Amino acid sequence: MKKLDLYSVFTLFVMMVFGFQANAESGLTLSGSSSTPLGNYQIRELPSETIKGEMMRKFELKYENGKESVMIYLQADERSREYSVLSNGLDIQYLCNKKGFGARPLTGKLLRHKPEVDSVFVNDDELARQFRLCNGDLPVDQALGYIACFYPALVKHQNLI
Repeated sequence: MKKLDLYSVFTLFVMMVFGFQANAESGLTLSGSSSTPLGNYQIRELPSETIKGEMMRKFELKYENGKESVMIYLQADERSREYSVLSNGLDIQYLCNKKGFGARPLTGKLLRHKPEVDSVFVNDDELARQFRLCNGDLPVDQALGYIACFYPALVKHQNLI
């Protein structure tokens, strides 16, 4: 009986390891309504990318009425997760930590141009309102859903997305 139990535990362990690997490779896929003129959205995880020596998770956000994809890069450490949202219309960052989740001007490794350029495209009032969208930490899928719904309001000219 003990041999059977040990064999069962080993088999379960092997199945879990391979199951987690297959799940990680298949990536995350989300969809929903943005409640904006851009309509429904779909987010799918792409292969991770190394940027300036750091491995980041990468997601593609598409809106049904959008012109181009919005790319989201996730940089995480033990204290926080930074979601860098890059599009033709506006580059912005959402920060998630134990204090909350909210939008900020983009800084760091993914900064593609001077902050003055983004200031032309950002709705400053909306950026102030989105400084803290919720209190506390959010799981990745929920944070991505918030980004899909709230990001369009930050862009002054939504026809650029």
